Amino acid sequence: MEPLGKELASRRGSVRTVRAARLRSASGARAYTAGLPPDAAADGSGLGANAPAAHSCRMAGASQGWHEREELMSARTKDLHRALVSLQEELEAIDWYQQRVDATEDPELRRILEHNRDEEKEHASMILEWIRRRDVAFARMLKKHTGHTGPIVTEEDEAEGSGAADLERRGESEKGKR
Repeated sequence: MEPLGKELASRRGSVRTVRAARLRSASGARAYTAGLPPDAAADGSGLGANAPAAHSCRMAGASQGWHEREELMSARTKDLHRALVSLQEELEAIDWYQQRVDATEDPELRRILEHNRDEEKEHASMILEWIRRRDVAFARMLKKHTGHTGPIVTEEDEAEGSGAADLERRGESEKGKR
């Protein structure tokens, strides 16, 4: 068994271990389930086969590998991909911890889970800042849509989303042609 598989088997699928394994592999977490007990959940939840069904969709799963041939991509694109997948994983971890916070009845465990959830928010924020510094369009959108009071979606955004702005522009250009 490969060393990482042994590590995973010894920890019985802890979320942190599976997430760390995903970060070490562009091929995804499935490659690291060989050393887990037969009834271990594939999502790394530590729940066995008899556990209630959970949402099995892997948020970052479709983005684990490259969608284009690696040799065709720049180092910048590869690093941006790594950051975006990491951001997905951090957001997923926030969601998991929040669900556990709501589900537990133990006040001490709730405080620990809240702390862990908030640590993931710190990680997500750091990655988001890294992305902002390296992607001008992303930075522009963050500046436009964050840190302001009032409605998040403006009338202009709604018009653009519905196609109304495009129709208005076409109407104006059609009038100009006549």
